[in-house]
Amino acid sequence: MKKIISGMMALVLCFTLAACTAGSGTGIAGTWKEETAAETDQSGYQLTFKDDGSFEERIEPKSDQASPTTVSGKYTVDSGRIKLEVTSFSGGGIEAENLMNLGAGSNVVERQYEIEGQTLYLYENEKQEGRTEKAFEGKFIRE
Repeated sequence: MKKIISGMMALVLCFTLAACTAGSGTGIAGTWKEETAAETDQSGYQLTFKDDGSFEERIEPKSDQASPTTVSGKYTVDSGRIKLEVTSFSGGGIEAENLMNLGAGSNVVERQYEIEGQTLYLYENEKQEGRTEKAFEGKFIRE
């Protein structure tokens, strides 16, 4: 009887460990870097989603004349959609302008998202392969 109970406990432990590791690296939490196209004015575009529900977006311009832009806030995910609430930003450039015009003075934007392997797609209506001129859209690779 002890062998059966010990065997069952070992089996439960194996299933528990498998369940815990199966989902690691598959959620949206983590750092994502966009594959920047040569024709853009950005040298780096990175999104970081933290487990505590906060996010940070960082944009590095190619030009020395422009300053980096950092945007931060809170996010929630539900049924393939992500809701981003911008609470602060610093820097300048077009991204800051875009954030001021998210929608009639709103500081909230919603996007659909998909994760395929280590690739994150953020889009408004349909999946985009390249960079758009809209805030929080594009194709990102997990770092």
